[in-house]
Amino acid sequence: MKSRTLLGLALSLGVLASCSGDDQRFESTLTMGEARERVISARTPTSQAYGLRQLNRLADSGDARAQKFLANSYLRGRNGLPEDPVLAVRYFEMLRASGNEAATATLTRLYGDTDGVNYDPDRLIAIRTEAYQTGDETIGLELAKLVEEQGDFERAQEIRSELMSQGSDDAQLAFAMALMDEDSSSYDPDRAIALFEELAARDNPRALREMGRVYMRGVAAERDWARAATYFERGLAAGDNSSGILYAILQTIPSSPTYDAQSGHDLLVDLALQGIGGAWLQLAERAPERYVMAMQQVLRDANFYQGPPTGEVDALTVQALVQYCPENNVAGDCTLDPLGRDLARALARTARNS
Repeated sequence: MKSRTLLGLALSLGVLASCSGDDQRFESTLTMGEARERVISARTPTSQAYGLRQLNRLADSGDARAQKFLANSYLRGRNGLPEDPVLAVRYFEMLRASGNEAATATLTRLYGDTDGVNYDPDRLIAIRTEAYQTGDETIGLELAKLVEEQGDFERAQEIRSELMSQGSDDAQLAFAMALMDEDSSSYDPDRAIALFEELAARDNPRALREMGRVYMRGVAAERDWARAATYFERGLAAGDNSSGILYAILQTIPSSPTYDAQSGHDLLVDLALQGIGGAWLQLAERAPERYVMAMQQVLRDANFYQGPPTGEVDALTVQALVQYCPENNVAGDCTLDPLGRDLARALARTARNS
C-alpha cells in the first residue's frame, strides 16, 4: 500500500513537471551559445529570463564571451535586451579587469561623457592613472589635463614634470601653457616663457608660435612685433600654419615694423588654398577681393565655377554658389553672405580635398 502511494506521488510530480516546462525544473547549466540563443530568440519572457540568468552566471565566473555579449547588448539595446548603459558598464568593467583594451576605451568614453548617466571623472582618473603607470606618455598628458580640469593643478604639474624629466617636449609644452593660464593657481609667466624659449631653440612649432604670441600681445613681456614676426616666421618654416596666419596678420597692420599688406594677403591666400580654415576667415576680413578670387579658384577646380577669378561676386559666382552650398552642407542661402564663416569652412574642406 505504501509503495503504491509513493509511485502515485512520483507520477503526479512528473506530470506537473512536464506541464510547467523546462524552466520550472532544477536549472541545468547552459553553454554560452545556448544561453545566448535563449536571450535572443526565447518564445516566452520566462525562457528569456532563464537564458539571461545563465549568461550572468557565465559572466560572473569570468567568461569573456558572456561579458562582451551582455556589455554590448545593454549598451546598444539589442539582442532582445533593453538599452541600459549602467548595466553595460558593469560588464565592461569585468572585461577590463581581464585586460580587454577595447573595454577600457569604451569605459573611458562613458566615464568622460559629461552628458551621460555614467559620467564619473574620479573613476576615469583612476583608469588613466593605472594606464599612466605603465609608462604611456600620451595617457600621462591626458591624465594631467583631466586632473587639471578637476581643479587639481598641483597633481597635473607633477605629472607633467615627471614626463619632462623623461624628455617629453609635449609635456614641457603643456606645462608651459598651464603656467600661462591666468586663472590657474600655478600661473607663472616668467617660467612659462623660459620653457617656451627652451623648446623654441629646438624649433618646436607650437613653442615658436606661443613665443610669437607673447611678444605680439605684450601681456607677459613687453610688446615687440618685430620679435613676434621672427618667431611666427620660424614657426611657419617648422610647419605650423597657425604661425603663418599670425605672421600674415602682422604684415597687414600698418603700424607693424613688418608691414607689407601685399605679402600678408599672398600668404593668407596660399594657406587658404592649402585648406587652412583660419586663413579663409582672415582673408574675408582683411582682403575680401582676394578671398573671392580664392573662392572662385576653388569652385573652378571643383567644377562648380566656369569663369575666371575676378574677385567679384558676379552672376557666374552666384550660380556656382547656388549649386555648391547645398552639396557641401552650407546652411541657408550662402549667396546672401559669401564671406560667411560656414562657407569659409566649406571652402577650406574643399581645398584640402582637391
